[in-house]
Amino acid sequence: MADLESLVLKSINDGGCIDDTGDFAKQNGADHLATVGIMKSLQASEMITVEDIDHFKWTLSAEGVLYGDIGSPEAQVFNIVPAEGLALSLLKAPASGDEVDSFEDKTQALLKVKMLKVDSIEDKTQALLKAIQDGKDMAKPDAEDLKKLQVVDSIEGKTQALLKVKMLKVDSIEDKTQALLKAIQDGKEVAKPDAEALKKRKLVKPEAWKTYKISKGPKFALERVKPATDLTVDMLAKGTWRTQEFKDYNFNALGTPTTGGHLHPLLK
Repeated sequence: MADLESLVLKSINDGGCIDDTGDFAKQNGADHLATVGIMKSLQASEMITVEDIDHFKWTLSAEGVLYGDIGSPEAQVFNIVPAEGLALSLLKAPASGDEVDSFEDKTQALLKVKMLKVDSIEDKTQALLKAIQDGKDMAKPDAEDLKKLQVVDSIEGKTQALLKVKMLKVDSIEDKTQALLKAIQDGKEVAKPDAEALKKRKLVKPEAWKTYKISKGPKFALERVKPATDLTVDMLAKGTWRTQEFKDYNFNALGTPTTGGHLHPLLK
């Protein structure tokens, strides 16, 4: 601990300041918490001044690490669908173990970003299905007809996305989710909207921490001088009390509270 304190003071004296305690701790193989403890002790002695440095980054959740390795759920679904297409009712959950209930949402996402597309059906039906895919409202009779044909799941205000139609996949896709997860894992910065979208899916989480910049204080010295607590006879005799640093006294502090007396034995 004393060696680390000496190293901190020497580094400040040689370089004028320590720009970042995090970098300082790494370069010298020291524990950052120990460095911060020494820093606060020196700050209390007015030997140094301190400035906060805020840090922030995104880190992957366990699910985010998984999807960074094997691909996003959307890409997994895309890879399951053969080139000739597949009935959506036969499509199973991806190999990552996701439940079928959540799989429906992934199929919706694939339709939205046009990774999957609806195969041709009858003229009117195809037009209605395209309207659903585009998120448009339709007349209730038309929606009821689609429900009878078993090509839609349910009718709740705006008709929900397709569940029982034949799906075809586009020629190729770019797994943007996996690319973003790998970029974050490699320590690269990503756009805030992309990071927030991943956060909503619980694939990333924010991580914040602080480091400090240390500069010379009004009482800076290469060695800490322990302040005296009492004025001694030796100090008065030698006159060293004139240059001796004394510990500050709190004259406003209250003494130990006095306790009440006792009744005289004859008065009990």
